[in-house]
Amino acid sequence: MNSLAKSKSHLSGLDSARGLAIILVVIFHYVYNHVSDGWLGIIIAPFGLGGVTLFFFLSGFLMERHLTNDRNLLRYFSRRFFRILPAYLVCLAAVLLLDHVTHSGDDLSVRNVTINMLLLQDFFSTPLVIGVIWTLLIEIKFYALAPFIMRGGAVVLRLAPYATIAANTAVFLIRGEASTFLTYLTFCFVGMQFGPWSRGQMSAQMLALIVLFSAAATSVFVANFPYGLAIFVIVNAAIMAGAIQWSGRIPLFPFIGKVSYSWYLYHAALGYPLISVLTTLLPGAVWAQTFIIVIATALTLFVAWLSFTIVERPMITFGYKLDQYLGISPARRAAKNGRSNT
Repeated sequence: MNSLAKSKSHLSGLDSARGLAIILVVIFHYVYNHVSDGWLGIIIAPFGLGGVTLFFFLSGFLMERHLTNDRNLLRYFSRRFFRILPAYLVCLAAVLLLDHVTHSGDDLSVRNVTINMLLLQDFFSTPLVIGVIWTLLIEIKFYALAPFIMRGGAVVLRLAPYATIAANTAVFLIRGEASTFLTYLTFCFVGMQFGPWSRGQMSAQMLALIVLFSAAATSVFVANFPYGLAIFVIVNAAIMAGAIQWSGRIPLFPFIGKVSYSWYLYHAALGYPLISVLTTLLPGAVWAQTFIIVIATALTLFVAWLSFTIVERPMITFGYKLDQYLGISPARRAAKNGRSNT
C-alpha cells in the first residue's frame, strides 16, 4: 500500500472514531438527564467524558501527525484558525440570535460576548455562552503547546504525559482537587504517542504503559464517574489503535465524524433549548422524552451538516488555498490531498 492510500485508509478509521466520540457525548447530554435511571444511568454516566477523552486522543494524534509532516508554524496556526474559529463564531451568532428572540435573560453583555468571541473566558472568569466549549478552551492551549513539545524531540514528547500527571499530582496535593486543564491536557499528550507508535518508533508495551498510567491518574483526579472514565481511557486507546490501523468503514460513522465539530457545537446551542421547549409541551412519559430526544438529535445533526457544508468545509478549503501563499511545497500539497480536515 502506498503512503497516500495508507493515509486515506487511516482517515476513514479516524473519522469513524470521531463519529463514535460525538455519539457518546450526545447520548450522555440528551439521555442521561432525561430518560435514564437505575442501571441504565450507571452505564451511560461516563459516556460524555468518555467521548470527550476520545476527542482529545484524536486531537493529540492528529497534531503530532501534522507537525511531523510540516513544521511550519504559520501554516499550522493558520489551519487551526480556519478549522475552529469560523464555525464557532457562526454558532455563537446563532445563540445570540436565539437569545434575542426568546429573551432568555442570560448575561450577554458586550463584554461577555466579546470575551466569548475571543475564547478567553477562563482568563476573565466569564460565563460560557455555549457551555460545552470548555473542551475547546483546553484544545486551544494544547494547540499552542504542541509545536514546542514536538520541537523538544522524542524524549520530550514521550515524557509529556508523565510530566503533566506529575504537575497535576502537585496541584491535587496542594489544593485537594486536580486541575481540569491538566487532566484533559494529559489525554492530548497521550494521543500524541500514537504517532510514534504507528510509525514503529515506540513499542506497543511503552504505549500501553503510558495509557495505563494515564487511566490510573484519571481514577484519582476526576471527580465525576472516575472509574468509568478510567475504563474509557483504556477502551479509547484500543479504539485509537484500531482506527489508525483499520481500513474498513462503519456505515454513517465517517459522515458523523466529519460533521462532529459542528454537531458538538449545535447539539448544545440548539439542542438544549429545543429539548427544554418540547419537554414543556410533552411532559412526563418516557415515550415522550424519547421522541423529544430523537427530534433534537435529528434536527441538530442536520444543522451540523449545514454548518459543515456552508461554513466549515469552505473555510478549511480557504485555509488550504492560503497555504499556497505561505509557501507550501508541491510535495506537501500532494500529501494534503490525503490528509484529514483536522
